[in-house]
Amino acid sequence: MVLDLQRSTAVRNLIGVEDCRFNSAMDLLEKGPSPDQEVETFSIWLSDEELLVSRTTRDKRQLTACAEMGSHDMRTALELVSC
Repeated sequence: MVLDLQRSTAVRNLIGVEDCRFNSAMDLLEKGPSPDQEVETFSIWLSDEELLVSRTTRDKRQLTACAEMGSHDMRTALELVSC
């Protein structure tokens, strides 16, 4: 296996480590909820498509801006739902 030395030590240390929460979320998205699960889904529209990053984005400023946008957009959606 070739390690990407440009990745941070924290990221390299996680190579090969299973992320159970991520896997559960992906299973839920792919297969849908089991009959005994109550799940409600919402679509969140981006407030600024220019801030969207790809899976391979490494630029910290871009990643931070995208994360902040996601947090803002989610709070906005939750405020609309609670009205």
